[in-house]
Amino acid sequence: MYQETDGSLKEKESDGVLEINDLYAIWENKPYLRPMSSMTEEESREYNSFSLGEDWVSNPYMGVPAFHVLDWLNSRHFDYRGLIEKGLALEAPNGMYKTE
Repeated sequence: MYQETDGSLKEKESDGVLEINDLYAIWENKPYLRPMSSMTEEESREYNSFSLGEDWVSNPYMGVPAFHVLDWLNSRHFDYRGLIEKGLALEAPNGMYKTE
């Protein structure tokens, strides 16, 4: 199925090729993410324990390798890129993702 410009859904035979109409449907889906401000005290302590320096995003060789920090943020569904503000993600309701 894909969406026509008039809002109707039409069935389409699949030839295995992803078309523009298919991508439009994918782009309409937005992930639920947690704003950084929703970080618990325990998460904040753990996050702040990483020795990153101020330029950790632009210089991944400082302190802890950046991919470990990004994995940590992703595993907890944090919006560290500001996608909620840009309208590209939705703010997760409290309790949607369990924090330990």
